[in-house]
Amino acid sequence: MFGPYIRVGKSKKQTYLLAFIDDASRLITHGQFFFSQNFSALRVALKEAVLRRGVPKMIYTDNGKVYRSGQMAVVCAGLRCSLIHTEPFTPTAKGKVERFFHTVRQRFLTRIDPTQIKSLDELNLRFWQWLEEDYQRKLHSSLNMSPLDFFMSQAHQITLFSNPELLEEYFLLRITRKVNHDATLSVETILYETDQRLANSRVEVRYEPEWLSNSAHPLLLYRDGRKVAEAWQVNFYDNSHVKRKGPGRPPGTALERVNPNLTTDSVAAAKVPAPSISFARFREEEPLVKPPEAAGDA
Repeated sequence: MFGPYIRVGKSKKQTYLLAFIDDASRLITHGQFFFSQNFSALRVALKEAVLRRGVPKMIYTDNGKVYRSGQMAVVCAGLRCSLIHTEPFTPTAKGKVERFFHTVRQRFLTRIDPTQIKSLDELNLRFWQWLEEDYQRKLHSSLNMSPLDFFMSQAHQITLFSNPELLEEYFLLRITRKVNHDATLSVETILYETDQRLANSRVEVRYEPEWLSNSAHPLLLYRDGRKVAEAWQVNFYDNSHVKRKGPGRPPGTALERVNPNLTTDSVAAAKVPAPSISFARFREEEPLVKPPEAAGDA
């Protein structure tokens, strides 16, 4: 749903409300205002909904680009819930959530002054307070009970995540990359390095978007569904000061490897080639053996 404009610095920005509703109870498993309506926002809203209210058996969405993205399909497959899309041009198929958005406009947005909202966090805090104190607890005409009471009456059918850290792994962004011959790979123009044994192979990179701005946090590399390594951001300053060696050759000259106690002068003198036979001098001197006289000469 298109939300109100709120002031950010010297300008105003449009907000968008993303919400998931439980079809049976009309309970809002999670709703949140964002400045964008991309997959990153959808991922945050869906993760909170699953964490707070459990894993759904199926997710029913429209045909928006973010709902048909490969990332969304991967998340649902990991959660083992079916992802179903409405038929095109059937707005009534989403009637329940659209009715909720109408309620938000009538009973929430009419009570606030967007010009007094100082941040997106403040808008969300006010929305969550209204959601828990008003909508979730008010008697629903179709249920003859509140959405929260109906939802709790079906609590035995809810599958909750016992380990929130495991849930985080299901919602990591996933992309496929080929590791270069020097064991490096690029993610959003940032260069990473990993184990040399993965060179020239394809891996699945899993990460959170904020990890890209933290050089101390590695990205996770998977192959065939198993974690095989981590990738760390390349430190170009330290990398420029690393001593290189030739292929198959340890650093240093042969004399330095044989006798590391040699001084700099002695090593330099030892590198000067010893005197050898000069063929130029031979050409200038008289030949030692005279050539035989030609036949017929006296």
